[in-house]
Amino acid sequence: MEVSEFVITKPGAATVTECLEMQKFMLLLPSVGGQENYNAKFVEKNNYGVAVKFIITFALFIIFPPVLE
Repeated sequence: MEVSEFVITKPGAATVTECLEMQKFMLLLPSVGGQENYNAKFVEKNNYGVAVKFIITFALFIIFPPVLE
């Protein structure tokens, strides 16, 4: 994870915490519900990443990635 520019993951507590600690941008795949929904909302609200709602959105993100600072 140290050498990555961003992380593609589900919004589980452990991974989100690790990404925040390492200051990595997150691309969150659709969650299974519960706590993961809150984690995804927190990440997006604070601009730590993007939570995709549909797999097609994920595909577009990979084809046309945003510029990360």
